[in-house]
Amino acid sequence: MGVRNPTAFVNNQNTALPTAAGGEGVICTTNLMTLPYDGAIVFLFGYFTFVPGTAASNVTPRIRRGTTISGFQVSPQAAQIGGVPVVVAATQITIVLNGVDTAPGAAGNLQYVLTGQQGAATTAGAIQDAALIAVVL
Repeated sequence: MGVRNPTAFVNNQNTALPTAAGGEGVICTTNLMTLPYDGAIVFLFGYFTFVPGTAASNVTPRIRRGTTISGFQVSPQAAQIGGVPVVVAATQITIVLNGVDTAPGAAGNLQYVLTGQQGAATTAGAIQDAALIAVVL
């Protein structure tokens, strides 16, 4: 008996990353997927290319379970990846991030979001490209 493991992929994205005062913003959201069995593990791979806003000093990328910035964070904390990436305002940069969700539960309709939060920015950052892939094992 075989099991067909679901995957989800998205490459459409929002066009702006909020200012520092605006906090964390959703960049893209995966489609719905249903886990084939309890205890499944979800591997997530994402990236985004953007031009930071005026006065931006860094960006904190995150992958979260759910569709909002309040979902459980499944990507490593900034301290675990050597700190938040430093950016130069108005200079294009690509951020690559991955995560493993080892306890998604028995979710019927599971989604993930790729988010970003600029530090010290006074204007929104411009998202150029983004993608998020979720693979269930």
